[in-house]
Amino acid sequence: MGRRIACVSWITASLALYVFTRTNTALFLLCASVLTPCAALGLAMLAADKARIALRVPTGLRKGESAQCAVCIEIDAMFPFVYLAMTLSARNTLTGQKSLFPLIFPALRRGKREIRFIFSSAYCGQFIFSCEEFRVFDFLGLWGFRKQTEIQEKRVAPPDTFPLHVALSGGEAPPGGGEVFSVPRKGQDKTEPFQIRDYVEGDGIKQIHWKLTMKFGRYIVTDPSLEIERALLILWDGGQVPAYAPPSVPDALAESFASLCIALSEEDIPYSVGWIDGETGAAELKDVSSMDDIYDVIPGVMGARGTQTPTEDFLLALDGKKYPMVAYFSYLGPDDPEGLASIGRVTSFLCKYDGAGLDSTGRAASDIGMENSPGMGAAADAGKRGSPAAYAGASGFDGAAWQFTPQNYKSVLRDVHI
Repeated sequence: MGRRIACVSWITASLALYVFTRTNTALFLLCASVLTPCAALGLAMLAADKARIALRVPTGLRKGESAQCAVCIEIDAMFPFVYLAMTLSARNTLTGQKSLFPLIFPALRRGKREIRFIFSSAYCGQFIFSCEEFRVFDFLGLWGFRKQTEIQEKRVAPPDTFPLHVALSGGEAPPGGGEVFSVPRKGQDKTEPFQIRDYVEGDGIKQIHWKLTMKFGRYIVTDPSLEIERALLILWDGGQVPAYAPPSVPDALAESFASLCIALSEEDIPYSVGWIDGETGAAELKDVSSMDDIYDVIPGVMGARGTQTPTEDFLLALDGKKYPMVAYFSYLGPDDPEGLASIGRVTSFLCKYDGAGLDSTGRAASDIGMENSPGMGAAADAGKRGSPAAYAGASGFDGAAWQFTPQNYKSVLRDVHI
């Protein structure tokens, strides 16, 4: 603005000089003061088409760590700019946060120049780096005009994890005690037992477990499990953060989700994960059999779209498939609890927060208030003790509810029962 005022003042002075003197010198100064800014703007517009921009962001982002990023610009023009002004943004699709980085390139005629900036985030998530605004200024610095650029980069800062022990329900103990077997469903896979029980008429001789038969003095048989069937489905509905909640809420939910996945994989327990793809809006379902599969799941979950996932979307993706156990991660709970319960026995993991703060036990005030609601008192107490609690029948769940906050989730979820 100051340069424009100075330019207008110079033109006004030149005009006044010519009016009063009517000399050729005054006329030359007047023409130069008018034509020079116009020429500068025209040259800037021509040279702007020759500017090429690239964004460089490291692939291995980590929450809480700084990463050095850079914007590279290459110009092949006869006349230099005064400067290029750019505003980059980094939006976290998990938390909804956006960081802005204003960058200024000084005068550059030909060649390459790099402007570096430091990016860091205290929270995990998928970060979309894009150009919010890009302006090109003439060499006098009087005028700036927008230039379209499509640069965009996506990077994932994975959630940290913490030690978590998980126990799945549905196991059957051999008569008289002993090892507990936990297998999905009865089927035809004889390499893994579904259950161990007493012999009944019609059982095949190949089903007899001879060691246990000798131990207990009666015929004990094993039922085969269902081949390659996943016993557990983990659903991620962490796309919509309540407006009043800080970014620590989705961060804690994502850490809890990732910790459960890793704990299951370390125990060689196969499971499936479902989420909503952030780009297509369609439900994704992936079977996880090893740690390598988790590297495909985490980026998808971190980039989930920013709306609550309708239960109907999960039901359509499953296409009638059932699971004995379902782990459901969310902030608000499902929009259709009964529909979700139709998939299997549901255990919910709800990350709560209330602006009023926490009490001395680390529970959110919203959780304390639930103790007076039908069926929710047990769930609130469970968050305090770190043990599961049954949902009320009115909630649509027949499983357990784990409620935690960003302050206590690591202690509450040390031993998880699903």
